[in-house]
Amino acid sequence: MSAHWKSRKLAPLAGVLSLMALSACGGLAAGASHPSAASSLSEAANVAGAHKSAASKSVTIYACLTAGKLTRVSTTAPKCPAKSVLVRWTGQSSSAAPVKAKSSPTPSSTPGKTTSAPTAPTATATAPGGTTQGTACVTSVNNGTCGPYTFSGISGGGQTEVIQDVWNPISGAAQTLTAFNPGDWSVSAKMPAGNTAVVSYPDTQQLYTTTSNTPDPLSNFSSITSSYAESGPSASGDDYEAAYDIWAGTGSSDYAQEIMIWVDNHGQRPAGSDVASATIDGVGYKIWSTGGAGAVGHPVSMVLDSNESSGSVNVLDDLKWLESSGYMPAGSGLNQIDFGYEICSTGGVAQTFTLSGYGIKSA
Repeated sequence: MSAHWKSRKLAPLAGVLSLMALSACGGLAAGASHPSAASSLSEAANVAGAHKSAASKSVTIYACLTAGKLTRVSTTAPKCPAKSVLVRWTGQSSSAAPVKAKSSPTPSSTPGKTTSAPTAPTATATAPGGTTQGTACVTSVNNGTCGPYTFSGISGGGQTEVIQDVWNPISGAAQTLTAFNPGDWSVSAKMPAGNTAVVSYPDTQQLYTTTSNTPDPLSNFSSITSSYAESGPSASGDDYEAAYDIWAGTGSSDYAQEIMIWVDNHGQRPAGSDVASATIDGVGYKIWSTGGAGAVGHPVSMVLDSNESSGSVNVLDDLKWLESSGYMPAGSGLNQIDFGYEICSTGGVAQTFTLSGYGIKSA
């Protein structure tokens, strides 16, 4: 278990060539890390050049997005290979000024206290089956962020974002986030075979810290429930889990307590020891703690007795059980709820992790 809070705001595109250059490298000067950007850019130039005779007319351009690289660029929709996303956008056939990324302060090193880094591209995209999904935010930057969003699937709390969060980058690791909204995003990740340390935690992040910068007391809530639907790879070399990462604290001691709820585990072992079992609202968990049975304030993981790729979690009842059983301080409050994937290894090949449905309802 580790803290996950890397963040960066993303900005929209304008113009065909600037979109191609940015989408291949996550909005920053990533030519060194993504050599394939040059080929995508030249393809875009060819497409744009084919329409010079139609000055200032709108042109719809299509491409296949795989692991941060755009291929099969065309003015007609290509058939994209597996593990690719069909992306489309509208540009002008005449030259357009490149987008200038807006800079803001360096991201915070404290969970949830997010400040913004430079912006990255968006594009109108369709699913492989042809269903329009709206505007996609695409980034391959380690601390890339999509949002903030106004999202009907989440009620209560404050800022909502989808974050790339490659917080432990290692040699040979690569990841691209494609987000349509907080309940509809995916990552293409390539992590070295045999790696067992968590490299990234791409996730939907929901803040609850109050305007006075303190945790929102659990006593203020009558209910907090969350639903999810996700899918990930299942090859023998894959090492990851889908999980909630919740941050809590007491009084002015915010972000002092980390709680994870693992719903779909593939080869991972929680931090600490297996110290207890619990059945909460009919759901069975194994309780893991870095401090032992009943150790207050130590990081704790609640692991479902069996993997569930979709379902619902009574977050408030789970937290109240931990509080009453001595794993959380009395009078705890809520800072942040995240849901995503802790990714260690994909066997050295690119794999896709998809969140297709997600929401939080609180009262």
